[in-house]
Formats: sequence, C-alpha cells, structure tokens
Amino acid sequence: MSRKVPFLPGSRAYRPEEFPKPKPQLFRYRDGLPIPVDQDSRYMAAEQAAAALAAASLGDSSSTAFMGAQPLPASPSTPAAAAASARSTSGAACQSSTPQWVTYDKKVLRFYAFFKEGVDDSPEENFRVRRCHILIYLEDGSLSVVEPKEDNSGLFQGTFLKRHKVVHPSGVGSIGPRDMAIDADITLYARTFHIIGCDAFTRTFMQAELSRTMALDQPFPSDPHSQLIAAQHAREASRMHRPISAAQVAKAQSAHKFFSLDRKVLEFMAYWDDTDSLFGDVRLYKLQYYLSDDTMEVVEVLPRNCGRDPFPKFLRRMRLPRDTPMTGARPPTNEERERQSKSAYNWQDFRLGSRIQVFDRILILYDCDEFTQQWYRAQAGMTDVDFVPLQVPQLDQPYQPTMTIPPNVLGIGSEEDTLQNVYQLTPKPPRSDFNHFVQNDGKALRFGGKLLRQADGSPVETADLERKFVISYHLAEDMISIFEPPFKTLGFEGGKFLERCKLAKPGTKERYRPQDLYLGARLVASGRIFELQEVDMYTLKYMEAYRRLYPLADSNTVVAKLRANLAGPSQESTFRTALISPATPTTAVTGQQLQGILARQNIQLASQEIVTLARLLNPLASSLSDTLDVLNLLSALGLS
Repeated sequence: MSRKVPFLPGSRAYRPEEFPKPKPQLFRYRDGLPIPVDQDSRYMAAEQAAAALAAASLGDSSSTAFMGAQPLPASPSTPAAAAASARSTSGAACQSSTPQWVTYDKKVLRFYAFFKEGVDDSPEENFRVRRCHILIYLEDGSLSVVEPKEDNSGLFQGTFLKRHKVVHPSGVGSIGPRDMAIDADITLYARTFHIIGCDAFTRTFMQAELSRTMALDQPFPSDPHSQLIAAQHAREASRMHRPISAAQVAKAQSAHKFFSLDRKVLEFMAYWDDTDSLFGDVRLYKLQYYLSDDTMEVVEVLPRNCGRDPFPKFLRRMRLPRDTPMTGARPPTNEERERQSKSAYNWQDFRLGSRIQVFDRILILYDCDEFTQQWYRAQAGMTDVDFVPLQVPQLDQPYQPTMTIPPNVLGIGSEEDTLQNVYQLTPKPPRSDFNHFVQNDGKALRFGGKLLRQADGSPVETADLERKFVISYHLAEDMISIFEPPFKTLGFEGGKFLERCKLAKPGTKERYRPQDLYLGARLVASGRIFELQEVDMYTLKYMEAYRRLYPLADSNTVVAKLRANLAGPSQESTFRTALISPATPTTAVTGQQLQGILARQNIQLASQEIVTLARLLNPLASSLSDTLDVLNLLSALGLS
C-alpha cells in the first residue's frame, strides 16, 4: 500500500517497523538465579582484570574464596605480564557461571572448642571450662562463636561472638577453614580457643574441598563444676533404682484416687431427732462425702423463718472417726491419730437408714441425690428398693392464725392503696399495669340503664322509674362511673350519681370486669340495681372487635347457639311459622318480638345476643327496637 494514502479510519497499513521493539534484557537466568548481562563483555573482562590487579597490589585475600589467609602470588614485574595476568583473570571470571555466595548458601562449618575461665569467688571451683561452637559461614567467610546454654550454670550463655569477618592474627585476610585444625589453638580477640572436634559435614567438606584429613574428635576436659553435676546425677539415678517403699505405694495410690475421683461427691439427706431434750425438735442436715480423699462435711438445712443462726457448716471437711476421740489437756499421740484415721467412715458405711455418729450426735440418713444412687448401683450392686426415701418425723406445728384483712369501711382511697398499710409497715403505692393503661387510655364503654329496685329487694319509687342513667366503664383504670342526664320534667337535677371508682359484685370481693356489662345485664351500685337497656355504637364495635372476650357479641357463636336450640324439624317449623304467619303479614320483626317468640319456645337469648343477630343482618342496628328481615334471618340460620 502506498504511503500517500491518508490516515483515514480503516485505511492505515500495518508496518512492523513502526511498532516499538522490546526493551533489552538486563538479566539472564541461570539455575533459577538472575545474573546481570553487560552488553560490552570486553569492558567487563577489563574491569575484572583491573580489580584482580588492584587486589594483588593491596594484598587482599578475598580471592581465596573465603578459605582463609594464603600466600598471595607475586605481582607481575612487567606491563606485558600484568596484561597477560589480567586476561587470564578475566577469562576465569567469565567462565564461572554461579556466584560463590550461591554455591555455598546455607553451608556452615561447625568446630567444637573450649577455653578455660578462672573463678575467684567460689570455694568449690577455681576454674570453669567454657564449651563453645565455632561456626564459619562459607557464603561470605564470616565467623561466629556460640556457647550452648546449660541448666543452672550461673553464666550468661548464648552468642559469645557475633557473626562477622575476623581479621587473621597476621593482619592479612580473615580467618577461614584453612586456619582450623583439631587439637590446635586459635586466638579470637585475645581469647584462645582449643579445637577438639567438628561435625560430619565439616569433616567431609575439609576432605573434599581442601584435601585435609581432620584428626579424631577429643572429649571436653572436666572441671570441678561438671564433676559436681555428675555426682548429683549419679545420686538421683541411684535413688531412682531403690526399691519402692510401702509409703510411696500408698502415696501413688492416693494420687491416682484423687485424679480419678476428683469432683465426685456423694450427697445424703439426714436428720437429727432431738425431741427428747427440752425444747428440742427435728433438725435437717445435708451430708456430703468426697470420694477423692474420703472426707466429708455436714451442712445444716434451715427452713425459712426458723429463727436460727445461719452457721455456714455444722462439720468442716475432714475424715470423720467412728468413735468420738477423747478430749482433755493431753494432745493425742501419733498412734492415736493413725488409729482414728484408719477407723474413719467410708462410703461403704452409708445406706438409707444408717445412723452416723458425728461427735456424739446421731444423724439418720433418709434420702440421697441421683448421682449417689448411680454410684451405689455401679459399685455396690444396689437396686431401687434400697433408695426408697424414709419418712422424717414431724412435730406438731404451732397454731398460726390466719391473716384477716379488714374491709375498707371508711371508703377513703382505693382498696389496693389501703391494703398497703396491711401488707407492709411502710406502705408503698400499688403497682399498675402501664401497658394496659397506655393501650386503653381514653377508651370507655357506655350503656344506658334504668333503676329496677333497691338492693335489698324493696321496690323503687314511682318517680325513679322514669329516671335514665349513663353507665360508663373506663377501660384504662377498670373503673365505673354513673351519670344522670338532667330532665326538668322529672324534678331531678341530674349530674354525677356515682364517682369513678372500682365496684365489687354484691357479696364478694370480685370486681366488675368489662365482660360483665352488656345489654340486659344488671349492675349493683350504691344499694341500687341498674339494668342496662341501651348501648352506643362505639361499644358495639369494640365488643365485636374483641369477640374472644365478649362471646355475646360474636355472631357466629350466637347463630350456633340458636341453631343448636332449634334442632329438630318440629322446632324449626314452629319457629318458621311464628315468624311468617297470617297474624304477622309483614316480613320484618323487631328485636323485642324475636325475643318473645324465642321465649315461647323456651329459648332464652340475652338482649345483647338479639342485637348481635340484628347487626348481622343490619350493621346499623344498635337496640331491640331495630327491625330484622325475616327471610334474611331464616337464611342466616339455615332455615330458608
């Protein structure tokens, strides 16, 4: 393609010479190691030759491959000899493919040596042999001295000489493997070490690389401190081979018993019958036996309000002897103590009904816990018959008068508030259900009622029969209030008939609950009997919303009840005829008429249930005067 073609999209030609070439590599890899590559090998060889000549002129021994100080070759006398030497050196440098620090990486020569150090402040020794390891690192020719740590040596041991190149005592080069030999001395910073051996790798390396055969290893010399330690080890070894005594066997058995039975405790219930003494009674105790060491402790079980001092333990944990030891001024001898320990109680002595003597006090075991039963079943082969609890003797309980709460005759404050003076010496305000108060705050169920008669059964006055009252049940406080609307024609002012308070049912202390108020219910307040004859729409909706609490407002429950009472073809026919007959040509009846029809068939439904049926057919119905469609009623009852 011609170069005159413009560089339009899609018309440019591919020319390899225009693309960039790869950058030259600065390293090449040999044996997995990066080695720098110089473009001018002749310059590299000349530089290495110059370095070799400079080292030869300065007397540096680094070209000896860290093998130690050696005689250096004589420097060339003429420039031609120097150039020839440089060419040979550069050729040798180019021929070496792997650096020496890679060849000898992680290869260390180990020589064993010691030096003697005087001890001035000890009567037991006057010198100490310090055992050391001399390490030579072949990768860089460095050297370090390490002293292995010994227990209870009293010396600061570890790194004795840090790793670095140590100058040869002659002042030329550094100390290397050629300077090391067994049964020879080497001086490091005015400290003379005597080499006595080396490890296997060092011996092989010296033979293969330096053609030197190392002498046999020598032992470390002895010193007073090592002799003392060896004597102690010998005494301990002889003590280990002694025959085991009976005391040691008993101690080992005791230790085994402790570790195998640790935290395993047998627990028995016991009582002490002290009724024979003056003012004595039956005392209860808890006996705990520790299987790990055959000790036991006794704790008294105090009933509530017994008036006794709560001592923490009746018997501290100990081995309980079977016989009460003699007390007096003379302390018991060792034989007496051993005899008492051998005659102590064991777990095999305990059974339900056993009499345990606790220092002249007889305790009778009458029950045990579940773990104790399992232990005796496994160890003693007992059965359930052996664990039947025994009867604890009971004393005649003293007469305790029953607490009688006097009635609140004064009528001051609520009854709960008044009772706090009976329950507590310092009265506190009674607790109220805050959640119930928040959920029902401002909610009240209102009913319309009339007076029927006095609470004692006497009839009311004729004028009282015309009076009407509004009875409110306040759900937040569970209180009832009665209000009388004013009617000028009746001659009564009206107003509050009963202040908001909690009313109790006649003859009982049970309070009126919201479920007790419904159409047709009767309420006794202030010596008067009220009959609830009206209800507002909010109360009806509230009762239907919580029909689980108000079954009389549940339409399903009322329909099921009426359907059950009309079971049978004859009763259904009678009920259908009473609703649809020539005497009642209309197709609607009021709630009062429906209640009368059911009453003639001996079916008693409360006024609230009649209103519930009416609201099933007409959601706006709220009283007995509301009409019910006959056909819809029969359809709802399944009688159409």
